[in-house]
Amino acid sequence: MSELIYHPNRYAYCRPFIKTLLSIYKQNAGTGTPTMEALNAIGDSYMQLYNTAVQKMPFEQRPMNTGFMSKEVSLFMHFARFEANGRNIFHFQPALTSLLRKTDVDDVLLHTIRLPYDCFHMTFEKQPDLNLWGQGYFVDGAYISTVSSRTANILQILLTTLRTDLDYSTKPNFILHPDRYYYFSLDLIPKETNVKTAIERSLKEHQPFSPKDIPDTTGTYRVEGKTISLIDRGKLSQIEVAEENRLGFPIFLEAIKLVINGLCYLSSQHKQVNTRFPESVPTALLQKLQATKRPTEISRTTRKLASMGYTRIHFCGDEIQREANCLPTGQELPTHWRRGHWRNQAFGERFSEHKLLWIKPTMVRKDKGEPSQGHIYEVESADN
Repeated sequence: MSELIYHPNRYAYCRPFIKTLLSIYKQNAGTGTPTMEALNAIGDSYMQLYNTAVQKMPFEQRPMNTGFMSKEVSLFMHFARFEANGRNIFHFQPALTSLLRKTDVDDVLLHTIRLPYDCFHMTFEKQPDLNLWGQGYFVDGAYISTVSSRTANILQILLTTLRTDLDYSTKPNFILHPDRYYYFSLDLIPKETNVKTAIERSLKEHQPFSPKDIPDTTGTYRVEGKTISLIDRGKLSQIEVAEENRLGFPIFLEAIKLVINGLCYLSSQHKQVNTRFPESVPTALLQKLQATKRPTEISRTTRKLASMGYTRIHFCGDEIQREANCLPTGQELPTHWRRGHWRNQAFGERFSEHKLLWIKPTMVRKDKGEPSQGHIYEVESADN
């Protein structure tokens, strides 16, 4: 399996100045949420490096629409915070992903979810039916992070995408072939808010389908006796962003169900998470790492692997995948799936605490009658 299956690896691999920019980020922001001053400093540095990369391109290939640049800076901020917080990737095995996609989440209380890290990436691999904007950008995961203040606790979700018409191993030019993503945020306060309500409230508050109210200076002007036509790219860019948000939202709604289900799974006491290097790691280096007990040698080999793009991955659902691989491929009679769901169960003194029970999806076959109850995973509330 190529390491480029993971968005953070693809992102870094295709940007020649990434090490310099990450160093600047860590100097200004550390591992926390960047301040406005830090954001401006990082943004200015990115612009300089970006412009240098553009100047190396043939003039006819240089992008006319600079709106891409601001999106690229925003994507970098999520990637950089992920890097600064330990590069934690959770890889959900296909069989587990399939079950999670058959599980409803509208009634899940967001405060029952525990995030394993302040910032991390969830990888589900390419989802063929989650084609954002119908343009070949397939959802394959999400950066997850939180931003807290006195009055809000924001869960940030940035869906990452994978293109099947690009060979990422050739380092395609990130300016000519930009990453596209879908960003959405949910306020976790008040804590009794469920997923459906949080989405509706976010739509109402942020109005992502409406262009920001900025003046449009497009028009014809007389300058020093000459008539010139001006197109206000700022206003036009806001219109394009709003339209992109509107067109991508139906796919986002499907994807967020998978993301929230994945977060619920990671909150479970009975989750199956095994941390290891992926199979594509060079055997000699892996054996060297396993054979030594010297901290300096372990550190040196680990850094060597990291420089090659190899890091330990948190694999989720190994046992579920093994069970799925053992199932017969043929089906004698028609089947259908009964969808799973999360049950909010109150417990404790005066039933003041909550935990989620995952009732897994079950397959119903006409010749077998009613299926046995799906496996139940317990997830204790984050306020325990």
